[in-house]
Amino acid sequence: EFALDEDKLMADHFDPEYSAWNKDGVIFDEMLSKIFPFSLNGVIWYQGESDTTTYEGEIYGEELLRFMKAVRDGVLDPLLPFAVIQIADYDGRLDNDHEGWTSIQRAQERAAEKDGNATLIVSRDVCESEYIHPTKKTELSIRAAKALVQ
Repeated sequence: EFALDEDKLMADHFDPEYSAWNKDGVIFDEMLSKIFPFSLNGVIWYQGESDTTTYEGEIYGEELLRFMKAVRDGVLDPLLPFAVIQIADYDGRLDNDHEGWTSIQRAQERAAEKDGNATLIVSRDVCESEYIHPTKKTELSIRAAKALVQ
């Protein structure tokens, strides 16, 4: 069983006072699992990140690998491809906790490599680093689509 060290997490990543979404498995159980066992051609994983710690970057990769396995198990397709869009550089976070932010980027890259059926979609070259929500998503969409049809 996987245990988190809550002392090393951002409060909004575990504290139930912040959001019902943070409760264990709520998003997976209440949203994603509703489509199981329908088949999928692929999954685009484009996760936002508002804040993070270096510790969260250390555990992120294994959490992402477990998530991909759970989705594949749910749709009964152990080879279901994933396109993992890497979080873009964001000046507001790089100044605040550079190591935490880049540790998530590195974890996404390592998880995609380790998985073997996931492709990392790099976003830093097409996203604006001054906005946490990039406005130029067309190029990322094209890259993700190409990764899923290979």
